[in-house]
Amino acid sequence: MKSKLTICFILICQSCLLFAQKASGIEEISQSLENYDTSFPFEKAYVHTDRKYYSAGEMVWFQAYLVDGKTLEPSGLSGSIMVDLYDSEHKLLAQRKVYSNGGFGNGDIKLPSDLKGGVYILKAYTNWMKNFDEAFMFEKKLVVMDGSWTPTQVNSSEVDVQFFPEGGHLVDNVKSRVAFKAIDISGRGISVSGKVFDESGNEIAEFKTEHDGMGTFSFVPEIGKKYSAKIEGSSTSFPLQTVEDRGFAIEVDNSNMNLLKLKLRSNEITNKAQNYSLIIHSKRQLIYALELKLTENENLITLPKIHFPNGISHITLFDSQSNVVLERLIFVDNPKGKITVSTDQETYEPRSKITAKIDVKESNGMPVEGLFSVSVLDLGQTLDRAPNQTIYSDLFLTSDLKGYIDNPMYYFDPNNEKAKAHLDLVMMSHGWTRFSWDEILQGLPEPEYQVEKGLSISGRLMNSSGKKPQAEGEITMISQTDNMELFNTTQTDEEGVFSFNNLRYSNTDNVILRGMGRKGDKYVKIVLDSTTNTPALSSAFKSRFETQEIKPEEITSYTEKSNFRKSYVVTYGFDSLMFRDLGSFTIEGKKRGETVSRLASSTYGLSNYVINFNDINIKTYINPLDALENRIPGFRTNIAGNSGSQDNLATFDGAGRMTNYITIRNPGGAEREGMGGTGNDNMPRLLLDDKLITYDQIVSMAPSMIDRVEAYYQETRNVTNTADLGWVLAFYSKEEGAKNMITKKLKNGYDKPREFYAPKYDVKEPVHSQPDRRVVLFWKPMLLIEDGEITFDYWNSDTDTEVMIDVQGLSMSGEPFHLVKSYKIEKK
Repeated sequence: MKSKLTICFILICQSCLLFAQKASGIEEISQSLENYDTSFPFEKAYVHTDRKYYSAGEMVWFQAYLVDGKTLEPSGLSGSIMVDLYDSEHKLLAQRKVYSNGGFGNGDIKLPSDLKGGVYILKAYTNWMKNFDEAFMFEKKLVVMDGSWTPTQVNSSEVDVQFFPEGGHLVDNVKSRVAFKAIDISGRGISVSGKVFDESGNEIAEFKTEHDGMGTFSFVPEIGKKYSAKIEGSSTSFPLQTVEDRGFAIEVDNSNMNLLKLKLRSNEITNKAQNYSLIIHSKRQLIYALELKLTENENLITLPKIHFPNGISHITLFDSQSNVVLERLIFVDNPKGKITVSTDQETYEPRSKITAKIDVKESNGMPVEGLFSVSVLDLGQTLDRAPNQTIYSDLFLTSDLKGYIDNPMYYFDPNNEKAKAHLDLVMMSHGWTRFSWDEILQGLPEPEYQVEKGLSISGRLMNSSGKKPQAEGEITMISQTDNMELFNTTQTDEEGVFSFNNLRYSNTDNVILRGMGRKGDKYVKIVLDSTTNTPALSSAFKSRFETQEIKPEEITSYTEKSNFRKSYVVTYGFDSLMFRDLGSFTIEGKKRGETVSRLASSTYGLSNYVINFNDINIKTYINPLDALENRIPGFRTNIAGNSGSQDNLATFDGAGRMTNYITIRNPGGAEREGMGGTGNDNMPRLLLDDKLITYDQIVSMAPSMIDRVEAYYQETRNVTNTADLGWVLAFYSKEEGAKNMITKKLKNGYDKPREFYAPKYDVKEPVHSQPDRRVVLFWKPMLLIEDGEITFDYWNSDTDTEVMIDVQGLSMSGEPFHLVKSYKIEKK
């Protein structure tokens, strides 16, 4: 007899947790899930690259997205994202440590000029993510094209077929729907047809693939019989699962837009007297928690989809002892926003300016706030087309499945009527998601890897011989970075151990460490712990290091165009994929975080004075400024104390007069007096190793840390753009000082991103006489959209071609967006 259960429910709290009846089993399971989520919050990483196909020597531009795995909102958990590039032998070729600024970061990888053609895999993760299965880390194929490279061709007739009963089990005398996946030796889905037989050779069912090697068939298994399948053209037999004497099978109907229908089937000997618990969650968020009385052999449950978030949901049926009876994955496609990309024209002339607009709205029409990245490609010079892997498909689909999915964006094509049914085949045949209920219900393990909020420097302070640790000593760190927190101080413990945590510096920045003993003893030695970068992961990859979609003639054409572009570098000394590293520094003053570009040569003209501190008896001076008096004509300084203010580092007397100042006589003979901060043009600019620092910071340094000072007098421009004369005092630290001081670039620092270069043709420059054959016309990471829309512009190249704009991004509320837009360049 068939029983129809219509679940009447009450909405409880914000989690959409629904109870048909309160039960201790449900509470125990729900609490275990909540405890697991609290102890093991999970993150997802995604990397948007400028393209998929490259030549050796080119730049891979990327933006990294880090999200909370539960809400998909930008993650604030980890502060570091690792981006690795591996070759087909699983060798780590390149590694970038990217600073995650509230879940967003960008970077680049310069491919070696001698890199061989083939498939490479980009992997992204955080230190915390290493506590989980590597199969859930982000992966993306990058293809390096080379005329001597031939893509993998699979000619073997070897086929493997796997079978997946819906719900996980074959039960005696219970109708079961079985999904299957047929793959070749490379792991790619292939089309097959075949039949299922029992051990007596009786034909039981026929099957045929529907999409990408996947399909389904149904039959009623019997206890004691063994079933196997054979496919046409092969003599190999593939066994099905052993039939169980009791249990449940499930049949899911996910075709209705508003309702989810579940049929739970069992046989006569299955215990129906006990209570069963049905738990449905998505990314650990409970959607339904129901206690069920399954008294009939077939029970129909109908649930509204209104409470389901977009993405994969996990259905689990438990018995009264909290044992898992069956499991099933479903996908609910319920997008919450819309994105449009438009250009001011559909066809442009070569070297003309394009103005493009991104418009992003929530489903209710409200504007979206988020961060986006944009890549613009000349499709005539690359094999790239609309990407088959995007932030949308990755965060909602592939990041929650262990198996490899070929062309995941296929399942989100609104014009494909079969996409939804084919996506359900993926749900049935690609294994379970991120955790096992058995692990959760048995208790929580201790995490092996900790959350990395920032960078760390640690070591020990020893006596000058390095044999005795110095307890209660002091370590001062000066991090000469774009970060404003340049100075840090800490004390050593009883074993002389010290550490600085949650730091931010790049691997090109100098870090200065100075140690002192408990009583100010400078005859001490700093011993640093290893600062090497993160080691390579294991050799586990779910992506395949092969590609069959490329034809030999396409490789030849791509290589010819690549070589043609590179010939311009030789002829004109111009690289259409060039970049700039501005090396900006941070001004600390009235406007926090303001950046100023350094001259590429890091020079300020010819110095007026150079003071070598190695020729000075520095023991007689308290700070580096003291040593400059009587060595630079007219130099005077007054140090009245530290105000402690970051916005104005001068101090004032009762009459409002400034008491911290530096005076230097200019070359014309006049003296200029300025306050002790970098926000006043009368104050000399103070730099430490070419990075701006404040007055308070330089006077807190010991003269022994300085190698030399170069004084420059130069013409500058003030805020009103009128001429002004100013001094620059450039302090340079010692590369190798006393044992109590270390100055070095630390390998575990963040990789500083380069700036993508693109020409602007509105103002003629000599470089514009060179041919423009760029394949990447524009790359813009970290594009902030605040009010639902933003415009950007760039210039076309010389080529008549079709151009693709690829926009990907994430709203602050956790909704990923993706869209491509094409236009043409044509000569009139």
